[in-house]
Amino acid sequence: TAAAGMACEGIRPFVTIYSTFLQRAYDSIMHDVTLQNLPVIFAMDGSGLVGFDGPTHHGMLDIAYMRIIPNMVAMAPKDEAELRDMMLTAVNYTAGPIAFRYPRAGLTGADLSVEPKVLPIGKGEVIRQGSGSVAILSYGHVFTNVMKAVEILTEEGLDVAVINARFVKPMDTELIKEIAIRYPVLVSVEDGTEVGGFGSAVNEVLVAALI
Repeated sequence: TAAAGMACEGIRPFVTIYSTFLQRAYDSIMHDVTLQNLPVIFAMDGSGLVGFDGPTHHGMLDIAYMRIIPNMVAMAPKDEAELRDMMLTAVNYTAGPIAFRYPRAGLTGADLSVEPKVLPIGKGEVIRQGSGSVAILSYGHVFTNVMKAVEILTEEGLDVAVINARFVKPMDTELIKEIAIRYPVLVSVEDGTEVGGFGSAVNEVLVAALI
């Protein structure tokens, strides 16, 4: 609510908060920020499972609860370099509220010497073209594990495609439809909920396109 007031005065506030604790402010997100379509930036720490912090701190619901909020943009980086890109993207986005989630720990060793860049809203990227029938759609920091799985699959003779979704709202519907036409088998990977999560968003795109 304080951030909404700051945004009304032209300030670009970051609400930096654990994903699980933001659940307690859900009504404030909806009524104080998004109904006025204010450019508040939500930086959600502790996304996914957080280890010894325990079940009260697991950030498993934010993909689903941010997706249903009107005017909200929701994204998740594959690594710390892309996190910098998303921070810059958020600062430059003034059309309404925007959120990004990131884990409590787990650096990947990404190259941070490259200058961060503004990402096109709602656009994913193809990381790897596969010659087989399977494409993996990855959302967020699970990307590291996805690439480890790809190494194993490659050793077993399976050449899979990999897509870094980046955004869960808005979804890159054109990219998903193109991938679905080219690859008969799609596997979505995330650290969220089965109901309402990234996989649900992918299914919604496919159902809407009748693929």
